[in-house]
Amino acid sequence: MSSFLQDQYRGERDKRLNRNEGGFEQFVSFDKVPELDTDPWFDHETAAANQPLHEGSEVKLLIAGGGGHSGLLTAVRVIEAGFDSKDVVIVDKAGGFGGTWYWNRYPGVGCDVESHCFMPLLEETGYVPKHRYAYGTEIREHAERIAKKWNIQAQFGHKITGMRWDEPTRRWEVSMLQNHKKGRTTEIRVKAQFVMPSFGIFPIPQIPKLAGFNEMRRNVKILHSTRWDYELTGGTQAQPDMSKLKDKVVGIVGTGATAVQIVPQLAKSAKHLYVFQRTPSFVGYREQSEITEEDWKKIAYKKGWQAERMINFDAVLCGEGTEIDLVNDGWTRSTSFFALQGSASEIVTHENLEYRQEMVKLDLEIGEKSRAYIASQVHDPITASKLQPWYYGWCKRPTFHDEYLSTFNRDNVTLVDLDGKGLEKCTPFGPVVNGTPYDLDVLVFATGFFTGLSSAPGAYWPFPIIGRDGKSLETKFRTKEFATLHGIMTSEFPNLFVISPRGGAVSTNFTSVFDIAAKHIAYILRTAFDKIDDPNKIVVEPTKEAEEGWGDEVAKRAGRFSLAGLCTPGYMTGYEDVTKTTPDEARVKARGAPFGGGFNGYRRVLEEYQQSGGLPGIVVSS
Repeated sequence: MSSFLQDQYRGERDKRLNRNEGGFEQFVSFDKVPELDTDPWFDHETAAANQPLHEGSEVKLLIAGGGGHSGLLTAVRVIEAGFDSKDVVIVDKAGGFGGTWYWNRYPGVGCDVESHCFMPLLEETGYVPKHRYAYGTEIREHAERIAKKWNIQAQFGHKITGMRWDEPTRRWEVSMLQNHKKGRTTEIRVKAQFVMPSFGIFPIPQIPKLAGFNEMRRNVKILHSTRWDYELTGGTQAQPDMSKLKDKVVGIVGTGATAVQIVPQLAKSAKHLYVFQRTPSFVGYREQSEITEEDWKKIAYKKGWQAERMINFDAVLCGEGTEIDLVNDGWTRSTSFFALQGSASEIVTHENLEYRQEMVKLDLEIGEKSRAYIASQVHDPITASKLQPWYYGWCKRPTFHDEYLSTFNRDNVTLVDLDGKGLEKCTPFGPVVNGTPYDLDVLVFATGFFTGLSSAPGAYWPFPIIGRDGKSLETKFRTKEFATLHGIMTSEFPNLFVISPRGGAVSTNFTSVFDIAAKHIAYILRTAFDKIDDPNKIVVEPTKEAEEGWGDEVAKRAGRFSLAGLCTPGYMTGYEDVTKTTPDEARVKARGAPFGGGFNGYRRVLEEYQQSGGLPGIVVSS
């Protein structure tokens, strides 16, 4: 790699790190801004008429926050393993199924991973996606289709406030708040034999901390991508012709995977659009297309086609030497991104400089092609240069869109480059950037989430989970005590399951991760119930020895993630300088890293475990 590029990348990284932005402390989560955290689509009457749980109810498996893919897949797999659908209840503050796709209804919303891999249970439901990359409405409707087919019960409009293990009854005591009209709530307490906090990877929306924000809100309408208000903008998710913005000056903060979908739609509707960019994204061509009957015959060509396609997608993306690329899109051509996903190809230690050099060399060609593509799409050379990313391709999730870059050729669109800084503050009429105030009518935040990939407070579970002897799950996950078995179970928290990237797998296509983990949970439960005569008293819990052994396996492979030290700040690094970690901190982080063997390596571990026919490392009692 040329010294020029190394210097350029290092300069961009250091520019951001020298801002001392304070990691996730630079953001405010939605639970601290309740006036933004509303549900404009919630139907109180429908929710009230469909409540499987009431004060004092008991259920076998309670899935908290699980209306999305992780919760639905877990429900499906345990039902297939023998649970009655009446014994499983999903509790979600949302008003319907979908998880992230319930909340994300912004104009242009869609998935950037191929539909045939991302949309779960296509083979089982017989559903054929309409487009190669599904739009949000279709994904949400598919979640509803899954729930209907497996008769999955849900308690919508209920926010979990706490879980506590009760040793004498061998039950989890779960408290929740029922949401009524006009902000009124009612507390409900129920019991569950098994619980699974299921908030996915992006559970809590965030906005930047800004001086003067509350005063600005009196004059400027505020939108967040997860709570889009079509009453304000006009249009619908299906037809986002936002006619009410035709005489409005609009700003959008963010240029990540969400913003690249919103920006083209806003530009078509607004009088003028300002795009506030702190760090540009890698932007590739998405190659969107409708799925024809002929396409589908080639894709769904045999039984088991979807599992094969998902496995192949991860194998190609993680550089595992597969000869055939079934998906063949921008993702599978962005092979340097697997540096922070792991790979089953070989174990990499922190001292392996050859691996680092190999990845840097691989990324060089990909980065140069991306910058050339951006320059070819944006007419103004100054704007094009500001849109070009100067960092390694594994540092941030790349984006793919067919209209985003050309949007900057419009006369009513202005890119405002923040040069690595955040917004400075707010006036009563808009944000201040580089000393210049911008007066706006509407300001959109596409600023992401506190994520389950980070160590951000509350990123995993936005309520206390208290296990045996008063142990806090958040504390265990945040200290040197961290330990899991397969990223799914942890000692001192009996009958509790999680799907965590820490100690578990990561993938560009998290549907793969959710499904393999859901199948493993179902296997554990089915095998445990086969061992015990009295199912009402059953308790499953991993041993500390099994956790430590798994932690050793995770740490052994954590060297693959050492490349994060070359990165600009982002949610994958906790917005921090990971090179300043002490040796003790590094050892703890290595044991709490994702499994460095990649998704397929992780899948093989779980499949081999299940082939044993038993539950090694798990104590089953009654």
